[in-house]
Amino acid sequence: MSALSINQKLLISFLVGIIVGAFSVWLWFLAGEPAQAPDTATKEEASNTIPLSENGIKKTTLPLPPENTLPPSPRSSFVSDSLTSGERVSISNQKAGTTVYLDSAVLSASTWIAVHENVTGSLGNALGAVRLRSGEHDRVSIELLRETTPNKTYHLVFYRDNGDQEFDLRSDIRVLTLSQNPIQASFETLP
Repeated sequence: MSALSINQKLLISFLVGIIVGAFSVWLWFLAGEPAQAPDTATKEEASNTIPLSENGIKKTTLPLPPENTLPPSPRSSFVSDSLTSGERVSISNQKAGTTVYLDSAVLSASTWIAVHENVTGSLGNALGAVRLRSGEHDRVSIELLRETTPNKTYHLVFYRDNGDQEFDLRSDIRVLTLSQNPIQASFETLP
C-alpha cells in the first residue's frame, strides 16, 4: 500500500508540475509580447503618404510606441533601400522644446545627425546635432542650441565628420544616396 501511495504521490506531483509548467509558459508568452491596439486603420489611413522631399522619399503615418508619453502623432522615417548604404532613421512628431528625440537610427558609419529649421520648404539654420557611431541606436536625444517652435516642420540631415569630431556645416559632408540625393527626414512639432 505504501508503494501505491508513493506512486500516487509521484503521479499527482507530476500532474501538478505539468499544470504549473504550462501556466508558467503561458504567462511567459503573454508577458513577452506587449499588448497592441487592434489594427483598425482605414483604407484611407493605410494609403496616407505625403512626400518627405522632392527625391521621392515618403513619410508614412504610424502610431507612437506605447512607452512614449506624447499623444499619438505621425512618425517620419527614411528607410534605406538599394539607393543607400544602409542608413535609416525614424522620428515621431513631438512637443516643441530644447531636445529632439529620435525613435531609432541605423548607421553604416559614424554620422552626425543635425536638426535644421524649415524655411519655405528648404533647410534653414542647424539647431543642434549629435554624432553617432555606426550601428543601431534607439531613443536618441539631440540637444538644441535654441528651442523648436510649436506647429513647425524641422528636418534631420545626415553628415559625415571631416575627421575633427566636431560638427561643422562648412566642412562636414552631407550623406547622399547612390543617386546623389541627401539623406534626411522631417518631423513636426505639436501645438
